[in-house]
Amino acid sequence: LLRAERIGIPLTLIVLLLVFGAPIAAGLPLVLAMGTIVVTLAVLYALSRVMPVSVFAQNAVTMVGLGIGVDYALFLVSRCREELARGASFPSAVEAAATHAGHVVLVSGLAVCTGFLALFLVHIRFLHTLALGGVAVVVTSVLMTLTLLPSLLLLIGKKLNWPRRSSHRPSGDGGLWARWARETMTRPWRYLIPTLLLLAVLVIPTMRLKAWNMGAHDLSPAMEARQGYELLDRNFAAGWMGPIAILVKSRDTGSVWTEERENAVATIYSRLASDPRAHFVGGFPHLLAVLGPARTLVRTRSDLPAAMQAASAQVVSEDGRSALIFVVPRSAPESEEVMTLVRELRAESWKEARDAGLAIQVGGFSASILDFDSELFGSLKRVIPIVLAVTFIALMFAFRSIVVPLKAITMNLISVLAAYGFLVYVFQEGVGAGLIGLVPPGGLNSFIVLMLFTILFGLSMDYEVFLLSRIREEYQRTGDNSKSVVTGLSQTGGLITSAALIMVVLFGSFGFTRLTATREFGLGLAFAVALDATVIRVVLVPILMGLLGRANWWFPAAFLPRPTDGEQRSGQNVGGDAG
Repeated sequence: LLRAERIGIPLTLIVLLLVFGAPIAAGLPLVLAMGTIVVTLAVLYALSRVMPVSVFAQNAVTMVGLGIGVDYALFLVSRCREELARGASFPSAVEAAATHAGHVVLVSGLAVCTGFLALFLVHIRFLHTLALGGVAVVVTSVLMTLTLLPSLLLLIGKKLNWPRRSSHRPSGDGGLWARWARETMTRPWRYLIPTLLLLAVLVIPTMRLKAWNMGAHDLSPAMEARQGYELLDRNFAAGWMGPIAILVKSRDTGSVWTEERENAVATIYSRLASDPRAHFVGGFPHLLAVLGPARTLVRTRSDLPAAMQAASAQVVSEDGRSALIFVVPRSAPESEEVMTLVRELRAESWKEARDAGLAIQVGGFSASILDFDSELFGSLKRVIPIVLAVTFIALMFAFRSIVVPLKAITMNLISVLAAYGFLVYVFQEGVGAGLIGLVPPGGLNSFIVLMLFTILFGLSMDYEVFLLSRIREEYQRTGDNSKSVVTGLSQTGGLITSAALIMVVLFGSFGFTRLTATREFGLGLAFAVALDATVIRVVLVPILMGLLGRANWWFPAAFLPRPTDGEQRSGQNVGGDAG
């Protein structure tokens, strides 16, 4: 993490200097981002005094805090400079920036918070503290952007653009972005079909997604845990890193110290020991083997020789109703071979145990991984619909449209799926992995899959809301959908690209860490942001906005009145049925 920050923060400052051409303006977003992180970490520290806080929460706060902190401040500072270039006084420019860019920040912050709050739907406790950290960093960033940043701008005054005297004048209806918007709307199918084909190539691999779990072999060779793992694997068995625990429980109040149940356990032991995937089987069967014929004399722990009573406590419960069998696999606990073994053990009927009145439960590190993956992948069925629904409702009332929110959440979902597809290509199938010095693990980490959706869906909404807000501003003023799209893209295209470049630099820097899971997370975020800010927002969105025309702004009159007098004067049916 520290290595990524050392790379990402200086590169971000360089990009900001290129965007603003003024050191003070360039430094403000980074100051806000760092302040956001410090305040949020203090909040997490306070939370840790009353509840356990996951270490992943700190990582999430740093990554998200840098990303959205820079983005939100960038939007507001850019809008302020744009108002100044139009001739507004400095107080008026700050007020306009806080009003218009502030609306974008609020809606975007709500979208990101929705993703984090959805983690409470996952029945894994450490994700709840991670969700609290995520919500805290977003709320802190929004508050600092809307309160501290305007105050700083007023204090800095005209020095904001130093050493220049003024900002560049906004492009209006001219410039590269305006010409590009007109081109895509004039010849939509020329660009729409290749774009959809590209997205299909990226999205389709998602159907081949397989789970992968990080193990000691994914750590840096310099780490002691990695060295210990290699020593075990070379001289003993990698399975010692996490044996499979098989719990044998009495279904009634009787003890496992009966001849019938001991024979059943011995039969289970024989089957386990004969499996070629098992390196060693021990526990209660081993105790029975040591006792030999004398085991028929033992009915409680107190019947054991004094020297064996302490040892038996490790494999038999005090009440004698439960006993433990452990299996040390030949392969690492997270390997597919061991995962398959656990699945087979859980699917086994264990007739001899059932006939003896025993129940079997399979646990251990590998079983925990399977249950963890099952809960994470299963939770997506709950998380995704709720995030989509809440985001749709928020955008519907923010933009007073039905079509625009539907299009927005669809575009965001495509961005996330395309990121999954990219990761399947690289981390699962090894396409281009050698170019970045990566040994492909053969799948995607289930935790990364969930977190990518949670974070990406909100982050990609930044650019969507920013673009749509400018388009809607113009549409309220003119009532002309095509002109609004051209003006909106011309005023935001460069800023969206710059903001995305910053995100790509920040998240891409995590691709230089030594942990495969962190690289997967960082590169997935970087790719998704780059795709979203170029192919999605700059190509697909203007095309669809142009094709849909006035239908973009249809909104049932029964829900809310028309947004503004300007829309009513335009003669367009923005607030009611567009017919």
